[in-house]
Amino acid sequence: MRDVVATGPAARAGIEPGMVIVEVNRKPVKTVQDVAQSIAKMKDGEVALLRVRRGQDLFYVAVPVGGRQ
Repeated sequence: MRDVVATGPAARAGIEPGMVIVEVNRKPVKTVQDVAQSIAKMKDGEVALLRVRRGQDLFYVAVPVGGRQ
């Protein structure tokens, strides 16, 4: 992630700039566009399960979807 909205759901879930999202809902993603398309298919109120990499560590983060304009 390059940018994370400080007051957004991703930041509240612990996502930080520099982390790399490698899966959305257990499906591999390779580009920012892949991530955006996967999230766009979800409804407000659903929870996206993101697998992220920080350095050599891989872990899952649950992020509520919502607040899109």
